[in-house]
Amino acid sequence: MCKKSLILLSTFFAVLILLSNIVYANNTSNDIKNGINDAGTAIVDGAERLGTDVKTGINDVSSDIVNGAENLGEDIRNGVGNAENGVEGALSIDNMRTNDYVATRTTTDGTGTTSDMNTNDPTTWVWVIVAIAGVVIVALVWYYAVQNTTNRHDDDE
Repeated sequence: MCKKSLILLSTFFAVLILLSNIVYANNTSNDIKNGINDAGTAIVDGAERLGTDVKTGINDVSSDIVNGAENLGEDIRNGVGNAENGVEGALSIDNMRTNDYVATRTTTDGTGTTSDMNTNDPTTWVWVIVAIAGVVIVALVWYYAVQNTTNRHDDDE
């Protein structure tokens, strides 16, 4: 009887161990499956958040560019308006009256010429600067024209 009991108990424990291994393996496979699903969900959520963040960033940048362009346009418009107001004010009838105007020649050499460079006449200096700028512009156009007509060949064969 002792031998039958020992065999019966051994068989019972063997079956119990096998069943616990199957249950444990089933739980482990569920844990692995859940872990993979969680990782997949995290990747999808991260990609969606990344897309949303990129879209938001691009919208912010484009909004800043549009606002900057609008501000620039408004500043230019205001500057032109101010210049127009200044010209209109300078050309108004009140400023063009000649009864209050008194002209006095101021030359240092006594000859009466105003185109002398030593008199510090601003008009003379403006024309000198305009002439230099004209020469520079012509030189740049010439340089560009010569550069585009020059043919460069690479004969590496």
